[in-house]
Amino acid sequence: MRPLRIGITGPIGCGKSTVSGMLAELGAAVIDADEVARAVRQEPEIERQILDRFGTADPASLARTVFADAAAMRDLEAIIHPAVRPRILAAIDAAEDRRAPAVVIEVLNFAPYPIGQARDPCPNPRSDVGD
Repeated sequence: MRPLRIGITGPIGCGKSTVSGMLAELGAAVIDADEVARAVRQEPEIERQILDRFGTADPASLARTVFADAAAMRDLEAIIHPAVRPRILAAIDAAEDRRAPAVVIEVLNFAPYPIGQARDPCPNPRSDVGD
């Protein structure tokens, strides 16, 4: 029987990492899609594609560009996401091979990463509860 796969999604600052940390303390393996994407961006072939399209691979410069331009964001996602998905799936397999009781996938948005089939429930932490 495979371990429970938990997808945690939500906007920046909503508590995804807090919830993931709590589950890690209980023995869950945590896969942070942002960390995977950062590692992918540093791979020479991916970095070259980013440089070709944007003229820079500096994270701060890229962020300013893509958060101000939806088309630029789509272009960056088209470069990065095809390399991220197999790494996330491989990390899930590795956690299951280690017999982790649960696998947590922490991601801002599952839509760009077609890994919906790789998870069970999907908690969506909210930071505005009680406001």
